[in-house]
Amino acid sequence: MKLTTNKRLSAITSSGRRVRTGSFVTVVALPPGFSLLPRDSRRAFRSILGHRFRVAAVTAEVPRWLQLDVHRIVDPLLGSFGNSVYVEPECVA
Repeated sequence: MKLTTNKRLSAITSSGRRVRTGSFVTVVALPPGFSLLPRDSRRAFRSILGHRFRVAAVTAEVPRWLQLDVHRIVDPLLGSFGNSVYVEPECVA
C-alpha cells in the first residue's frame, strides 16, 4: 500500500464529503470484515468509533484508504504508542 501526504489526492466519505490529508473526519462505522480482525484491532476500532481524527495520509492506489493517527485514544487502551489505523472512506464522515 503506497501512502502519500499529497494534498491533491482525496477520497469521498460516507456523507459525500471530499477529504484530503489534513482533513478532520469522524469514525462513524466499523470496517467490513471487522469480526475477522485480531482482538486488539477490534478493541482499537471500537474505541475510536464516534471520535474525530485528522487524516494523516491517503493511499495512492484505488480504492483509497485513509490513515488516521489514533494514538491519543488507542495507546492507553493497548499499552503501546504511535498507533494508527487504515479505514475505508465509507467508515468516516
